[in-house]
Amino acid sequence: MTGTGQSDEIPKLSVKPLVAPSMWLMDTVGREALEQACRTVDVSPDVLLQGTEWLELARVGAYLAEVRRHAPSELEFREACVYRMREGYGPVLLVLPVATPLLMFRAMARTVHLFSNVSRCEVVAESRTHAVLRYESDAPELETRELCMTRSAAASALPTLFGLPEAILRERACIAHGDPVCEYEFRFYTRSRWLPAVGGALVGGATAYGLSLAGIDPSLGWASLPLAFGLLGLVFEMRKTSQANVAHGLAIQGALEELARREGEARREIVAFHGRQREWGRLLEEQVTERTTQLELLLERLRELGQARVTSVRGVWHDLRSPLQVMLANQGIVRRAFDTGSEKLLDAALADDRESIAKMEELLRQLVESARADRGLVPFNPVEMDVGPWVETLRNRVKALVHGRDVSVSVFQRREAPERIVTDRLIFDRVADNLCSNAARYTERGSIVVELDGKPGFLTLKVSDTGFGISQDRIEQIFQPGNRPDPRAPRSVGVGLSVVVQLMAQVGGRLEVMSKLGQGTTFWAHFPVQPPAAPSPREGSPPKLADVVTIRKPLSA
Repeated sequence: MTGTGQSDEIPKLSVKPLVAPSMWLMDTVGREALEQACRTVDVSPDVLLQGTEWLELARVGAYLAEVRRHAPSELEFREACVYRMREGYGPVLLVLPVATPLLMFRAMARTVHLFSNVSRCEVVAESRTHAVLRYESDAPELETRELCMTRSAAASALPTLFGLPEAILRERACIAHGDPVCEYEFRFYTRSRWLPAVGGALVGGATAYGLSLAGIDPSLGWASLPLAFGLLGLVFEMRKTSQANVAHGLAIQGALEELARREGEARREIVAFHGRQREWGRLLEEQVTERTTQLELLLERLRELGQARVTSVRGVWHDLRSPLQVMLANQGIVRRAFDTGSEKLLDAALADDRESIAKMEELLRQLVESARADRGLVPFNPVEMDVGPWVETLRNRVKALVHGRDVSVSVFQRREAPERIVTDRLIFDRVADNLCSNAARYTERGSIVVELDGKPGFLTLKVSDTGFGISQDRIEQIFQPGNRPDPRAPRSVGVGLSVVVQLMAQVGGRLEVMSKLGQGTTFWAHFPVQPPAAPSPREGSPPKLADVVTIRKPLSA
């Protein structure tokens, strides 16, 4: 395959950017690992190490994914992408003394078409120690996160060719995360250039030559003007370079302070999250204690009643059977009373029936009281809640949960979302925490998107992730209490979503889920704007899954 590849219709990429990760794979992991990765995309290792041919973009992405299996962290993968990078520039290194990092960034943007037939790149902002590159692709569906990191890692390492520290990268957008373009902001140190000194020497030389033509006495020292002007130009350049580097150093310090601030915010959110978890556990413990006490009192009452009647039989069955037997026996007495006309016998039978019925009602009342204690996990205390502030609250929470990982977070509110709702703040908090923490737990890299949306009468909390996903044969099981934890999240105890189902039933809401294995999961939690006017007719019994949860079929790929 020859040429630039621009005439090809299939999206292709030069394998030159694959040389560094291929060498890293061979030197660090071994030749066998390199050959195995090459077999997955049906290419020869020699082709990748030479870097002279072109390969379909899809195969390039697949190959880089194989490399990342051996460098799972983002830092390790970026190091692999620039491994022995200086060796790949060859004759270009000869012109570096008269170039600057900024010129190299410009050159990188101008020559991207030499490496891809579907890509464009431009410098959209620049200064002496700063450049913003915007990358576009005609095949965004083939752009993987690994491809994006390969580009940004190579650009970040450009200043190292000048003996300078690596550029500080801030990633503004990424096609792999769903953005229309990739946009990278680089901040870097620079060094003094020779051009001002050479220019000053030329100006000084021209001045000295003019003075000699004018017949001015050379003893006045004008012959040293080239050196003086050259030194003046050098001093000016060094001062300008120093100011630029100081400004860059202050920018780095500001970035580090911002990073420390975000780290602190993330830690505070995690502490707050664990605090909510402890509070929730305390409430559940109180509920369990209260219900246990009620059940113990009921059992003691049943035991006392049973012991008072028949010492050999104890329990509810006897307590309910004894009044029934009395009523059945009284049928014969009532029949004889009617036959004989004995009002005294009839009154005694009716009195026994009333006493038996009263005992049964008391037992049933106690059973119902116990059942009603299970109508909700926590007492329902509705309050008016503004929706708007939750955007920033949820953004901080999710960012804290994925802090330090290659996961982008987007939280926003749609116009259809109601301004406020009346609901239980604790229950809303618990449902939001559960859905967001699940998304963070099962998403190693990619994105999490949280939306506050609405439809008539409801506020919708939508949480989407690009994580592991759930197979269709298992999706119902995740709502069952005590289901077997997923091996990819060993700390999960398999009760979180069953609690969400009960909470949504308690507030009169609904839950929807759609998932596809390997592509991600989306949950919709619909909270009524106003709490239910009357208790649910099923109050006192656990909600049926179909009454609360709707399972959507995933869209076809």
